[in-house]
Amino acid sequence: MKEFYRSLITYNGDSVTDEDELGVLRTELDALTSGVRIYRFVKVADASGDVANGSVLTFTDAHCREVTTDISASNRNLVAGVGIGAITAGNKGWIQVYGSHSAVTTNGDNDITVGMELIVDGTVDGSVDSMAVGTAATHKTVGVATADDVDAANTVAAFLNCL
Repeated sequence: MKEFYRSLITYNGDSVTDEDELGVLRTELDALTSGVRIYRFVKVADASGDVANGSVLTFTDAHCREVTTDISASNRNLVAGVGIGAITAGNKGWIQVYGSHSAVTTNGDNDITVGMELIVDGTVDGSVDSMAVGTAATHKTVGVATADDVDAANTVAAFLNCL
């Protein structure tokens, strides 16, 4: 029997209940762009900052179930994904791990252009930094910039690949 879910394309909220199994992946087709997006159901660590749309997240556990925005509580190579809505620390919710995302939070350097690989920033919590085109990434990548960064908002459109 096919199960029907509400779309996560427009998801904005967190859950204090087990809406699904922690760590589970879910694939959706974006009817507007015909692109595939993949999401993961996670718990935001109690000690983490709250998650917002575009927040860059890393895993705090070996089972890919708990995430944080706090880079000092994790490792830049444990890339989990990007927030798609507000999730309060200690609560559960969906994050995006693959596909197009319009507003990934940057570190504010205003130096990201189309085609640059994005990595978790080592100093600004919940954000990405970039690697110059043609330069080998020094950490696991979050994705690739699909536009120049928006300086005023400190965000960049990206294609995520955090699987």
